[in-house]
Amino acid sequence: MKFALLNSVIMNGGDAGIVYGIRDAIREILPEAQLSIFARRARDAEAYYPDLRLLPMLQDTWPRQRTLAYGLRESFPLRSNLCLLIPGEKEFYKQLRSMDAIIYCGGGYINNLYSTGVLFRIIEDTLEMGIPHMAYAHSIGPFFDDRSRTAAAALLSRFDAVTTRDEASYRLLHEMGTNCKETHFTADAAFAMQIATDATMPLQDLEELKRIYAFKSHGGGAPLFFMSVREWGFPGSEESSSLKKNYRSELQRFILQVIAESNCRICFVSTCQGRKEYGYDDSRFAAELLKELQPFPEDRVYICGHPFAPSSYPLLIGRCADLVVSMRMHFIIFSIMGGVPFIAIAYEKKSQELARQVGLDGYCHELSNLKGDILYKNFIDLREHLVDSRATINSAFRILRERSQENARVLRSVIT
Repeated sequence: MKFALLNSVIMNGGDAGIVYGIRDAIREILPEAQLSIFARRARDAEAYYPDLRLLPMLQDTWPRQRTLAYGLRESFPLRSNLCLLIPGEKEFYKQLRSMDAIIYCGGGYINNLYSTGVLFRIIEDTLEMGIPHMAYAHSIGPFFDDRSRTAAAALLSRFDAVTTRDEASYRLLHEMGTNCKETHFTADAAFAMQIATDATMPLQDLEELKRIYAFKSHGGGAPLFFMSVREWGFPGSEESSSLKKNYRSELQRFILQVIAESNCRICFVSTCQGRKEYGYDDSRFAAELLKELQPFPEDRVYICGHPFAPSSYPLLIGRCADLVVSMRMHFIIFSIMGGVPFIAIAYEKKSQELARQVGLDGYCHELSNLKGDILYKNFIDLREHLVDSRATINSAFRILRERSQENARVLRSVIT
């Protein structure tokens, strides 16, 4: 059977984890299935994910010249409705018509945080093909206007199955009046990903792991914690400028307190780093935070800029980190998979929901209300309860992995 996985932002390491989780879960129950991944910046991504069959999303068939791309993007919904497609767009749809099922890749893009005009038109077009459709482990919302909310509900109601990775999205589906054949609350697709071992980890990943482990060893037994931070613009807020300034200063306050009042070492590492073709690099943001704090004891901090393969993260975290503080949800997921306790800094509901599912909702902080001193107290508390927290996480991971694999079983029911 041939499946199309659509709309992956695979240059983001967390989204890549979703792709590998979907692939591995499908392989387990449908070993003969062929998965074609239609991703943004697919050609650039081939160098990082050579074991995947990557094809360009419709938007990537447009010229990279900004004015031309803008014109094609803005006109696409109307052109599609009038059947006035350019050759690349036609080829995209031609490839999809040969598939046995169309899967919209899990993640959090059916909302008003991102533009939905092109996406909703693509969904409309693929639904018209009469091929089974599944939205695989999604977060739904937020919606800032009734028009988008109504449009999303109408489209999702035409799917054969919709699964959500968080309970809030599952509730929202029903509040919106979504009425598709199957809806299920499962878990993020990345939990089903196979974890790398020393034998299967890419050589460059293993070399960087050894460098980080050596940095930890030079601390003479001092704990090492991983910190994953990112820029965030607070879309939809009228106070975005002040909120951005506040969370940066509170992160810096936390870092300074860790250095001044504990013997911990810090390694900045994230799922979005080291891929020069991608627009986000969290290692640069980490460097900016630290630059403003100079002079700084460099022997206490390591900034990692290496682009790890998704399956390498759980092994890296489990091998090197005593605990994790993260804004990136998939870095938290990889921490859970590695059996390492975490503190979540939540800029969206998805991280809050994940912490609740694991049983560590007491270690979750809203980014908009972040206080560095309170974060530090929480950090110290978690250090004092590492053994119990590890047991909680390992138990939760077994449940979340099973629920993640349920997504693939739902897919199988759709096509049989």
